[in-house]
Amino acid sequence: MRERGWVRDSLVALGIFVTSLVVGAAVIVGGLVLAVRTFGNHADPATGPSAADLLVVGGRLRCDRRVTEEPEPVMHDEPSALLLCADREGTVPWTAPADVVEGDLLPLLRVLAELEPAPPDPRECTYQGGPAYDLLIRYSSTTYARVHGDTGGCGVVTTNGNDFLGADRLLDAALDLVEEHRASARPPDRVAPRRLSCDRTLTDVGPVVSLTGRPGQLVRAVSCWQPSAGELGRWRQASISARAVRVLARDVDRHAEPSGDTLDLRCPGGPRRAYLQHLVGQTVWGDVVVVHGECGRFTVLDGRPGGRNTAVWRPAPRSQRILDALRR
Repeated sequence: MRERGWVRDSLVALGIFVTSLVVGAAVIVGGLVLAVRTFGNHADPATGPSAADLLVVGGRLRCDRRVTEEPEPVMHDEPSALLLCADREGTVPWTAPADVVEGDLLPLLRVLAELEPAPPDPRECTYQGGPAYDLLIRYSSTTYARVHGDTGGCGVVTTNGNDFLGADRLLDAALDLVEEHRASARPPDRVAPRRLSCDRTLTDVGPVVSLTGRPGQLVRAVSCWQPSAGELGRWRQASISARAVRVLARDVDRHAEPSGDTLDLRCPGGPRRAYLQHLVGQTVWGDVVVVHGECGRFTVLDGRPGGRNTAVWRPAPRSQRILDALRR
């Protein structure tokens, strides 16, 4: 009997201990969830609501889906997914990444919470072009948010009829999340093929170049060249085989140097025989990238607003032979 009583008392004590652990864990998790839900959701009475307060709209997480703003600004559960869309009405057309980013979006919310209200119109801004975009943010299966930004002009972020400053910062934060997502994700098995056109990409104002993607990830490409850099005319376009694209992509990924000499063109026959040869391609993620070339020097540009991560690529002999053959 004493043994049974001891066992019963032990089980009761163990039950109390486990219950305490569960309750304690629930309190901790509840506190974390509360912290996430209320992050950036505090408005200063003197300045009005923050950008994070005005996020909620109805719609679907698709760029081609028209969404309408809800009449009341409400902050729902912590966001679970993000889609970045290009606004083709901006001064600089561009191709947005197709990735739906899922997971921790707190870095984006931090930037949203820190945006300052824009001064009323008329605003005095230096005229500059820049990509415009929409951020579609999923909060639940039925609740989404849309935030519009335009990096041109004053760099205004608009949501629910309220304007804020900092479109560049917000776009950078969204692009960083896309890059972080790709670092641990598998590329899609298929991407929608883009039209790779030299004249449309390099001459007309076309919806082409992406702000994400690297030439080392190319899977499709065309060569665009002009025999005289001093007398520009119609681009001569040549398709590049899949095998040759792999060779070029591997070479640029290995040998592009951020500190490369941008002046040494290495033109056969000297500067008077200079020619242009650019590569327009699509990556495994669906991005459209351009590698600008003049003779034996190619430049990989950072397409982000204010981007400075420019690298110089000088093709290895095998790659140069492929490029030479594309000009014949």
